[in-house]
Amino acid sequence: MQDMSIMERAPKASLLKSIRISQKKGLGRKLLIAVLLISSVFTFIQASWQLYDDYLAGLGEIDRRFEQIHISYKESLSRSIWDVDTEETKMTASGILSLPNVEQVTIYEMANADLTLLADLKTGVTKDLTAKKYTLYITENNIKTAIGVLSLKISLAQLYRNLYDKLLFIISFQTIKTFSVSILIFAVFHYLVTQHLIAMSKFSQSINEDNLDQQLVLHRKHAHSDDELDAMVQALNNTKSSMRKMLESNVSSQHLRYELAQKQQQEQQNEVHRKQIESKNKELSEMIVTLKETQEQLVNSEKMALLGSMVKGVAHELNTPIGVSITGISHLQKEGDRISHLFDDAKMTKTDLVEFFEEINNLGTSINISLHKAAQLIKSFKLVSVEQHQDASCEFNLHDNFSDITHSLQHALRAKNISLNNLIPKDIVITSFPGIFYQIYTNLINNATLHAFEDQQQGEIKVAAMIKGDALSVTFSDNGKGMPKGVFDQLFVPFFTTKRGIGGSGLGMSIVNTLVTEKLKGKIRANSEEGIGTSFVIDLKIS
Repeated sequence: MQDMSIMERAPKASLLKSIRISQKKGLGRKLLIAVLLISSVFTFIQASWQLYDDYLAGLGEIDRRFEQIHISYKESLSRSIWDVDTEETKMTASGILSLPNVEQVTIYEMANADLTLLADLKTGVTKDLTAKKYTLYITENNIKTAIGVLSLKISLAQLYRNLYDKLLFIISFQTIKTFSVSILIFAVFHYLVTQHLIAMSKFSQSINEDNLDQQLVLHRKHAHSDDELDAMVQALNNTKSSMRKMLESNVSSQHLRYELAQKQQQEQQNEVHRKQIESKNKELSEMIVTLKETQEQLVNSEKMALLGSMVKGVAHELNTPIGVSITGISHLQKEGDRISHLFDDAKMTKTDLVEFFEEINNLGTSINISLHKAAQLIKSFKLVSVEQHQDASCEFNLHDNFSDITHSLQHALRAKNISLNNLIPKDIVITSFPGIFYQIYTNLINNATLHAFEDQQQGEIKVAAMIKGDALSVTFSDNGKGMPKGVFDQLFVPFFTTKRGIGGSGLGMSIVNTLVTEKLKGKIRANSEEGIGTSFVIDLKIS
């Protein structure tokens, strides 16, 4: 077996030729362009930042010069204006104008609110000027009086010249540095990689039946480095050895057997992949079914949680009327015992009997009112049962429908001082599913209580409706804190909530959307502005 040393046999002319080839269409050229582009971007960023910083520093220096001129000349100018010494004022203005970069000095005398020009000196420069005005004061008998105005204009030309000179220096320096570094990187890359790739390319192109015994050897300074180039050389040599062996043992038959084996292997792999895909599809189908079941369970859990919250509110509301009723009955029993004892002892008078009847009448009225209120609360609670939306459709008054729901939610609303205004016209009667409307109202009110008025001590919720032709539009709005765009865009996404772990499940608005679109066959639109509030508009077709 012979060793072919590509790098030892190649003369310097061949090396230069390979470098030119790599420069025209090789990796080195691409690397050089990439380095130049990246370096240029960083150079631009650095130059921009440095020039901007110098520009700010220059403006600061000009501001300090303004202040220095004002501090240095305010006393003399104030005194000359106070003494009505116009010549002294003009001389002072001329002295200021002689300062570096000062292009115009204007001095006014101030009498009441009027200004009188005393001196206006300028150099004739009108471009790139920055100006400032200072009020001049005189202090007499501890009284500070404004007597004039000093107006200064200073040229920015020197600042711009300095920035331009610095820009030229940065560009020149960075260009030289960038090209130097890029060429150095290109040379190192060529030395370490490109020339060896060219050698391997030439070796591969020169393979034929007559030189299958020759092996590729790259003479590198760090031999046996076992890097990617060595691996490629080994792969080329192995390939060449395999080719030689294949030719020795009937190249044609070996090639056919190899292709057949590859085809069989490919078919086996395809069959394995097909079975894996079928298995994955089956798993995904089962997972989708499980997810749907889990989602339904979570929705039902959300409904039960909502019902539990209303039970708590109704129980709290029932305590008062029932307590009043129990107290009234207890007092009524005591009054009955008292009048009975008076009657048994023959001490009962007409006045006692009249007072007894009046007390019975008052207590009866109080108990009747309390029990009627309790009955209304129980009726309202029954109307918002989680299964109420499955009832058949019927005709109902939309105003009364919303009023029914308010009784069971008063406790939660009063806790946050939220007023609930029913603006639905009392003459709107429709045929639909009243239970679904109860569910929608309950979820919207609870959503507003939890989110819209989270950090507010009071608020207002309004519900309005209107009929136009065969279309019903119901508007639910609050004046809460509103929603940012990121939250608003995911408003109806199931399980999305900003209150995860602190009362929010992410299902409330998803349930509302499902009830409106699937049960009522309508549409729901939302609008929200931060700091203003949120509104929902439900559009339905009615018969």
